[in-house]
Amino acid sequence: MSERNKSNKAKQVINHICGRKSFQAISYDARDPEIGKEPNFQDLWQMTHMKNSGEWIDGTREVYLKVQEVTSEILQDINEDVDEDQIINEAFQSIVGKRIGYCRGLGVGIKPTRGKSSALNQELASERKKRHDIKMKLKEVEAQLQEERHKREEMETQFEETQRQLEEPHGEAT
Repeated sequence: MSERNKSNKAKQVINHICGRKSFQAISYDARDPEIGKEPNFQDLWQMTHMKNSGEWIDGTREVYLKVQEVTSEILQDINEDVDEDQIINEAFQSIVGKRIGYCRGLGVGIKPTRGKSSALNQELASERKKRHDIKMKLKEVEAQLQEERHKREEMETQFEETQRQLEEPHGEAT
């Protein structure tokens, strides 16, 4: 048993600082209490692989920096609002690797995000088109509103002018 444990420990490439507490428990404890959103994989990586002194466990800082670099490149290419956590999680998985039900470096139970990046890109393109359509409709409605305001102002001006003209002859006759 001891030899097997030594052998398994020697195979570990990435260590962590969690002790016996699972990554799921750490993620759950770190969630936003108001909305219940758990941290993205990169933030969880930092929580589980960086000591309180700010010192990284061997080799883990490089993974964090690679994820940061890949994420910043992707976000630079995208101008619109997107779910950054989704992009960060996919970048993390592409760097550390993944398989069904397991994400390397995060342990069992932290499941890789489903779907492929192409599906995400299609969804993103669809949402961009919807957003563009809504913006165009909004501009159209704003233009109509501005036109209606202008017409109303013209009518008010004409009405006031007509009232003044009607009052003038009465004032002169008296």
